[in-house]
Amino acid sequence: MPTANNQNRIALVDDDIEERKMKRLELLSAGYDPYVLEGKYSDITKIVEQIQKNANCAFCDHSLQPKGMASFSGAEVVAELTKRKFPAILVTQFAGMDTPKNIRPQRRFIPVVIANEDTYSLSLSEAFEICKNEIKGIYRPDRVATRTIIRVERIEDPFIDVIVPSWNPKQAVRIMKSMLNDSLIKDACLIEKVKIDKHFFAKVNTSATDADDLYFYDFEDAVEPPEDFLA
Repeated sequence: MPTANNQNRIALVDDDIEERKMKRLELLSAGYDPYVLEGKYSDITKIVEQIQKNANCAFCDHSLQPKGMASFSGAEVVAELTKRKFPAILVTQFAGMDTPKNIRPQRRFIPVVIANEDTYSLSLSEAFEICKNEIKGIYRPDRVATRTIIRVERIEDPFIDVIVPSWNPKQAVRIMKSMLNDSLIKDACLIEKVKIDKHFFAKVNTSATDADDLYFYDFEDAVEPPEDFLA
């Protein structure tokens, strides 16, 4: 266990050896004491427990599979740590292309995502403070989700593109169709109801500026008005 007087003990998770070396030096220069994970993991529980046992916070790369470090993504690791009330930051160079499939389904439980090229746009102490606040239930305005209507614009299995009028009525947001399984009503079978122009309700953080930062959960069916509703 990290000692009480070593609150800057940080777990570093990255599948690339050279990246690990570089990030370790960056963390040292920022005043942190890196605990570097180097094994291979097929069970997310094992890596999460190892992090919790040996550090006070985590700095995790998203892409852990290319070099065989893990059978899951860094987004899944950070989300699981956050659920366990452990502060963790996700770092990625694939924010745009990988958001719909691998990051957005976990985004609700990822307080901070830092692009590799933007590592210094937010200090680590500020980023971890954001994580700690969310764990306490204190959210920034752009991270607060409220119930809103969404409309299916396009279907490209396994994705659907949806319009969130209260966020931006002109920009579609891509999500995994499987995310509709996260429904407010158990066994609602919402996936079976997906079609073009179909409406649903969902909890969405509509104050987010960037589409990559949007997250969705608690989906509900929205009863469509009759065709002659406005007649």
